[in-house]
Amino acid sequence: MSKIIDVHCHLNARRDVRALLRRMDELDIEKAAVCAGKAAIAYDNRRGNRMLAGVVKEHPDRLAGFASATPWSGQRGLTELRRSLDAGLRGFKVHSHLQGFRLSDEILDPFVEICREYACPVYCHTGTPVTAMPFQLACLAGRHPEVLFIEGHMGWSDFWYDAAEAARLAPNLYLETSHMFGGTIEAAVRSLGAGRILFGTNAPVSHAGTEVSKIRRLQIPDRDIRAILCENARKLLP
Repeated sequence: MSKIIDVHCHLNARRDVRALLRRMDELDIEKAAVCAGKAAIAYDNRRGNRMLAGVVKEHPDRLAGFASATPWSGQRGLTELRRSLDAGLRGFKVHSHLQGFRLSDEILDPFVEICREYACPVYCHTGTPVTAMPFQLACLAGRHPEVLFIEGHMGWSDFWYDAAEAARLAPNLYLETSHMFGGTIEAAVRSLGAGRILFGTNAPVSHAGTEVSKIRRLQIPDRDIRAILCENARKLLP
């Protein structure tokens, strides 16, 4: 049975690291991309980013941190994003619903440009109207073709039916599976190919074991399951 790479979970405090690593060991998860909790995403970016930088420094083989920086903070946010990436974080987490803008808004462009410079992916929460919808993300991804974007939760819960169609418009847009129905993931594999799908748990919001079991039970070839659970993400988080 192949190892697993989780491209999206949450770490709310340093004290939660031990439980996260224990859960990863139980489920044979080799590596996980972690982002900070809601307050740290919405406004207290520096606190969350510093916590993540410290944690991934202690566990570089197991954890990769995704920084947060609210676009409304302007130059201060751009500086915070650069500082966090220089400190060892590996991606940028955007939650436009919490942060208060549409995913297609040009306010994000300077932050995405930094991600292009650092060759790091941008993970975007999707599924919440009217600020975090799949076609809005496709618009953003289309403006930045050199940056890899991850469509968090495949538009769950309100816009799952737009997830794969939005990704068809932007070849640099990948789908992340947490919360999503198995049948919708299978349809996305048929539409886009397994190479455009990434496994994520969104733990502890979602149950990590349930998310793993869901993928293993998909009615698709074993090679596609391996690609989703590990091989695609290994290129993202080597």
